[in-house]
Amino acid sequence: MEKCKSAVGLALICAALSVCGAPTKKFIVYGGGTADASPSEILAQADLFADLPIDGIAIRVEGKDENGRPVRVDYHMREGKPWKFEYFRDQIGTVREILTKPGLTESLMDSFRVIGKRIPWTDDAAWDLFAHNFAVHAKVAKACGMKGMLIDCEDYHKIRQFFRAEGDPDYDSLVKTVRARARRLFGEAFREFPDMVLLSFWFLSLDADSAETGDPAALARKKGDLWPAFVNGLLDVLPPEATLVDGCEHGYCYESKRNEFYTSTAAIRGRLIALVAPENRAKYRRQMRASHGVWPDMYWRERKARNDRWGFADRPEDRLGHWERNLHEAADAADEYMWIYVSSSRVVDWREVKHPLYGRKVMEKNPLEANLPGVWSVTGAVHDPVRWAKRRIAEMKAKGILVDLAATGEAKSCDNWGFYVWQLDNPKPGEYYAVLSEGKGGAEFEELYTRLGKPGENEPVIWLGHRRNVMETGTDGVRRA
Repeated sequence: MEKCKSAVGLALICAALSVCGAPTKKFIVYGGGTADASPSEILAQADLFADLPIDGIAIRVEGKDENGRPVRVDYHMREGKPWKFEYFRDQIGTVREILTKPGLTESLMDSFRVIGKRIPWTDDAAWDLFAHNFAVHAKVAKACGMKGMLIDCEDYHKIRQFFRAEGDPDYDSLVKTVRARARRLFGEAFREFPDMVLLSFWFLSLDADSAETGDPAALARKKGDLWPAFVNGLLDVLPPEATLVDGCEHGYCYESKRNEFYTSTAAIRGRLIALVAPENRAKYRRQMRASHGVWPDMYWRERKARNDRWGFADRPEDRLGHWERNLHEAADAADEYMWIYVSSSRVVDWREVKHPLYGRKVMEKNPLEANLPGVWSVTGAVHDPVRWAKRRIAEMKAKGILVDLAATGEAKSCDNWGFYVWQLDNPKPGEYYAVLSEGKGGAEFEELYTRLGKPGENEPVIWLGHRRNVMETGTDGVRRA
């Protein structure tokens, strides 16, 4: 952002693509080597995350059995033999230390995915093994001091686990069985980790089309959809201390210009509740958090065909602005958590990832910052605008390029309804403007009151409403915001 200007004064109106206030949303990164790097590799390279504007990553904790054979989360949780907590014990201290590092404190345990072969819903032994092993993994996550767990129920291999298949019982009977399986699966895990944050790339947002029909339950029956029953089984055993996060992976393709992040959040909070059993609706409203996945690789990769939906057709000069607009709305629409998926890049410039299957592929990719220059600076401006601005101002002061728009006359003071105001007449899209205030006084000077933009379709800056920042008193007795 070398071209951006920063204005310093008693109070100056924020303009352009501005956001104010302390961070209220937690950014979790998934992919980009995070799930392929071992905990010891992450710890050894924790310095690479220290300056990133994130709160945590997905950490995969795998173990070894009595014979030294790997215990892999993807492939061994639903088949093989029952796990023991001891298989993972030697990883606990490493993960605990990772969680003390900047940018990694809110990390989640990367747990099961739905892959491989379909588990018959009537197979008691298979579901008992799944529930036992998932509970062991939850116990490990708790012992590691992690905030919670991350699961992925996408049907990557088209096994249609969550749809009625040929040979299954009738739909009504099957729904009862599915709900009971989920009660067992999640009930045991919650007993081990009752206060976990459980982020799923989808909960009911997986059935987004159900939000557009007058009778979501009837649509589920028509499709043979078992996912609502599975979610209800989870809700049956949800302890009051736990937090659920609906990650809505559809967010990869959402556009802020169509308000799709806000529309999705409204559906998760509202219309999709029709898929929740009446007895579970109170806890769903209380404990389900709306979220979205965003995929920065979408903003730089070239489309392979005209109908390729996995890339935005942006010009290079438009890509960062597009990322910022979508990220800002995604974060604003999220209740508490949001997650960033990286797949075609390395999330950081790893020095080493030795995964036996994927390590070489990870290391062959460019770092995300190389593929989309400026991505982390823009992400920082959305994640924690005050911290980002202070850092940016310090950098610009050191380079001698910080411009005081009050001193140059580009910002003019005036009285507006009793407020002392700096008016900026020609804000430029794509630039950031800092609002700084300092002074001494009584209670009437405890807040910096900022109006962002003006109402009206033809104004150069979108109307973002009002913000209030509390002024903090320094050791010199001067209040600043």
